[in-house]
Amino acid sequence: MASEFEKSRARDEITDFVLQNCLAHHLGEERPVGYGPAFNPIGFLGRMAQPGDLLLLSGTQKKGWSLCWLHRIATNQPENRYLCESIETGEISWWSNVGIEYLDRNVVERHPQWKWTDKQFAFSDRWQAVCSEPADWHGLKPLVPKFGSGHEVTLVMQSAEGWREERTVREFPDYRKVTKTEMRAFFMQCLSEAVKA
Repeated sequence: MASEFEKSRARDEITDFVLQNCLAHHLGEERPVGYGPAFNPIGFLGRMAQPGDLLLLSGTQKKGWSLCWLHRIATNQPENRYLCESIETGEISWWSNVGIEYLDRNVVERHPQWKWTDKQFAFSDRWQAVCSEPADWHGLKPLVPKFGSGHEVTLVMQSAEGWREERTVREFPDYRKVTKTEMRAFFMQCLSEAVKA
């Protein structure tokens, strides 16, 4: 179980996004005009939550459970039970007899950092810092790291020339062991190739 500080930056990003963008709910098939992403009620028009969804729980008596990640659904009982992880505390618990809505899935897919730990955020900060100032990039852009299910990480430098986008990729087996020197060497290799092109 994650401690309350392991994912504090992810928690803050999710909360800020929801407060600024999701203050409307779907009503049937139509969303109110002018509103952004919304939470979808389960069971309405056949919609169901899925593992990996960001949920909004209502009717809970426990503090810190308004927003959570869905890990599993148990359907072998008269009422579905949902195994969730609180974004506030990292606590994992089964829930039933609560209101459940899930955030538009395309929004969650566009924000992989919402599931990062603070150590992964720190790694991403180091990666961006190692790449120096944009003026030095010669059309290169360091993309956000892609973390695997374990500790693996993929770093990507993208170069845009006209209509073509080229990406150079480097994979590391454990992001916790990647040094700034290794990051900088990868960046300099990509920069050298960009200057020659």
